[in-house]
Amino acid sequence: MPAHEYQEKATKFALDKEASYNALDMGLGKTLITLNWCKAILPEVPGVLIVASIRGVFSVWPDEVAKWTPELKYQTLHGPDKAMNLRTKTDLYFINYEGLQWLLKELKKIFKATGKLPFRAMV
Repeated sequence: MPAHEYQEKATKFALDKEASYNALDMGLGKTLITLNWCKAILPEVPGVLIVASIRGVFSVWPDEVAKWTPELKYQTLHGPDKAMNLRTKTDLYFINYEGLQWLLKELKKIFKATGKLPFRAMV
């Protein structure tokens, strides 16, 4: 199913800006807009970090990726394998808010060792 005109316009707006904010009502396709934005920037950035609630990390985002952009791969940064998942190259990295302190510590280690980060964009 193709994006609606307003969704395409919102995606283009986000692509033209260094930062943007989508203020759309529930059910109007913010996730699709975001996934289309991610798909468009991924050739230029190593990956995208998506910060969401725990339900979003395990249910909403994986379901939406499968529905709209199944060609995109993702890792969930939660649980016992989260450090390994962070070091695995992928398109999208999902993390819940409570994991951000852990993530900062891990990113410092990765950057110190490699001089690179696994992602350069965040949602």
